[in-house]
Amino acid sequence: MKLVLSRSWISLFLLAPVFAVASPDFPSRSVESRDVPSKSMARSINAREAFARTQAVLQHFGVPDEPDSQPLVDDLNGLQTTAGIAKRIPFLDLSGGFQNFSSWDARWNVLSVFQDRASKQVSDFKIRLAENSQLTDLEARLLAASMNPENRPLAGLRIALDPGHMGGPVWDRRTEKYIEGPDGKIISEGLINLQAALLLESELVKLGATVFLTRRTLAPVTSIEYETFPLRDYALQEFRKRSLEDWFVDLLTIAPPGPKLYNAFAAHQQFKAIFSESMRSQYFILNADLTARKDLIRNFAPDITLVIHFDTMSRDFATNGTKAYVPGAFTPTEFATREDRRYFARHLLNPSAWDTSVQLSQFVVNEISRKLGIPFDRFGGSPNVKRVAPGIFARNLNLSRRITDSATCYAECFFYNDPVEFRELTKTTHPLIIDGQNHPYSDRLLQVVEALKAGVVSFVRSFR
Repeated sequence: MKLVLSRSWISLFLLAPVFAVASPDFPSRSVESRDVPSKSMARSINAREAFARTQAVLQHFGVPDEPDSQPLVDDLNGLQTTAGIAKRIPFLDLSGGFQNFSSWDARWNVLSVFQDRASKQVSDFKIRLAENSQLTDLEARLLAASMNPENRPLAGLRIALDPGHMGGPVWDRRTEKYIEGPDGKIISEGLINLQAALLLESELVKLGATVFLTRRTLAPVTSIEYETFPLRDYALQEFRKRSLEDWFVDLLTIAPPGPKLYNAFAAHQQFKAIFSESMRSQYFILNADLTARKDLIRNFAPDITLVIHFDTMSRDFATNGTKAYVPGAFTPTEFATREDRRYFARHLLNPSAWDTSVQLSQFVVNEISRKLGIPFDRFGGSPNVKRVAPGIFARNLNLSRRITDSATCYAECFFYNDPVEFRELTKTTHPLIIDGQNHPYSDRLLQVVEALKAGVVSFVRSFR
């Protein structure tokens, strides 16, 4: 039987050869599903055996089973087209790691995702793609809002604001998100993020939006106790997430499942570090607290999400800049869990959220650049980023990865350790009561708030 590919699929295959094409004669196995061992596995075991050993190791150490993915992604069926995949995949998949877990059946227009890397024998979930693109609910709400009167441009829209980090002397030290100047003045990023969000909330409400903040105090969002939360529970999650890293894969070649293999893991430095007390801060800040924020945002179901941050420059980069992140730039080791692959799929297969996130971010950084006289950052702040547009970078950040159904801008407004910005931010003349105390803010911060507001309004009006 001859396989005939549609023009859209040919374009997808040529531009972004991520999915293997399953022949109609062999629909159960893609041409890419042969065992393709990594360099370390090639010494003694194939990909199928590596997966089996991984599962045995995780089970031995008590890593909980993950929930079935299929019911959690069924809402993606029939939404995305092959053309939509081709557009997004260069920004979402930094090094082609997703192709090791996926295959494409052109006859049935189905994307299959697997739990086992390369061998592709253990199903994770399947998604049916759409033949043609359609207006999504999010796009319809934004289109309707674009027709609002000039004095109420955001009426009918739900906007979530996440002020990054937390503040106060204790949390400043734990997060290391503060700058102390030579004169002893301190800028806490957790504080200025919150001040900006509180001021922006007032402005957006005046324009008709329903606004939700993930926090209104300097305290963390999560209610769990830092000193007493069960570290091992989070370490087990982290251990699974590390299962595609070289050290983990190398250990799999030592022996079949059994005492020799398990003892090798238990004795390894990386394993010991994952379960050590030194990880408490990381698990609390980057897992427990961000999970609480994600849950609040998801329950609010926003149309627009703004994650508000400021950045610090290293000595190597002495130029101030503004930028924003959108989800993407997954590295090959960041597909280790079923949850990781679900989040990737949600960004890939939701036909509007990623596009609108890019558009929103462009309007936001453009307004910050124009109103504050700040150039676009050219470097992205990490080696694991992909430039999408001037000042816009795809990056697989812990929070924005898990916000999948709204137009989302993760804004790094500017470098607050830039000498000029530091000086302007410390000219605090406007009172603001937080936690029962006055935490005054500067005219410079007010300019940031005006730019963020203008960016949101311009974004919504662009749908006219």
